[in-house]
Amino acid sequence: MTTEKTLRQPVPISAALLANDRLFGAPMRSTSDPVRVDHPTLRDLAIAAGWVAKLEEAVEVLEDLISGFAEDGESEGGEREVQEVETSGHEEDPLTVALSVVEERYEEEDRDLEGRVIAWLAEDPEHWSIFRLVVLDPWQEQPGVWRAEAPRWARTLATDATLAHFQHDPYGRRAQLDLDT
Repeated sequence: MTTEKTLRQPVPISAALLANDRLFGAPMRSTSDPVRVDHPTLRDLAIAAGWVAKLEEAVEVLEDLISGFAEDGESEGGEREVQEVETSGHEEDPLTVALSVVEERYEEEDRDLEGRVIAWLAEDPEHWSIFRLVVLDPWQEQPGVWRAEAPRWARTLATDATLAHFQHDPYGRRAQLDLDT
């Protein structure tokens, strides 16, 4: 009779959560490594977002480097000394060329990531909730406020997913803005 009595007693919520963790794995926790995201599709998107974030960071570094050289190249009168670099007939600065190449790649990869996120969100209305639980909520103190240690890949993926979520309804159709009202 003891076992019957214990089976009928309500299970405390903390015990139910522990049992759930044992059955389905650990609860969602924030991870700074996109490879450690538990959901397979979101893991792939997080890895892609990590690459986009690295490209974005490279663009910023190159812009800072170019602006630093531009400041160093100014004469005492505030005029910039012109230094022509001739490389196989081109007179463009190699850093400027590198910046344009990295910027172009960044924009391509970001568009690709956004397209993949749109497609995934369009598959099922519940995907937005899954995204929030796995990627967005663990890195925010409250809605719209990022924790200080939030990795750049999470912010990149959240930006693309949030834009995709608000531009498309849960079934993948483009939201139409009625500008007449």
